[in-house]
Amino acid sequence: MAYLDSSTFVWTLALVQIAGLVSAPLVRLSEGSRGQVPCHWLFLGCLATIGLATMLAVHLGPRYLLISCLSMSVMVLIAVWDFRAHPRTGRA
Repeated sequence: MAYLDSSTFVWTLALVQIAGLVSAPLVRLSEGSRGQVPCHWLFLGCLATIGLATMLAVHLGPRYLLISCLSMSVMVLIAVWDFRAHPRTGRA
C-alpha cells in the first residue's frame, strides 16, 4: 500500500502554511473592493486546511505542530486586526 513520505508531508505542510499566511493580508487589503468575497472564501478555505494540517501534524512531532499552530494564530490575528488609523477621541 502506498503511503505518504514524511518529507512530502512536510513540504505540503509548508506550502499550506505559506498559502494561509499570504491569504490573511489579502483579506485585509481587499476590504471594500470587488475582490472581497473571493478573498474571504480563500482565507476561510486556507484556515480550514491549516486546521486539518495541524491535526495531522501531531504525528510528525511537536515542532511541526508548533509551526502549524503559530501560523493559524497569525492568520486569525491579521484577519481581525484593524490597521486603519482612527482619529483620537476625548482628551489626551
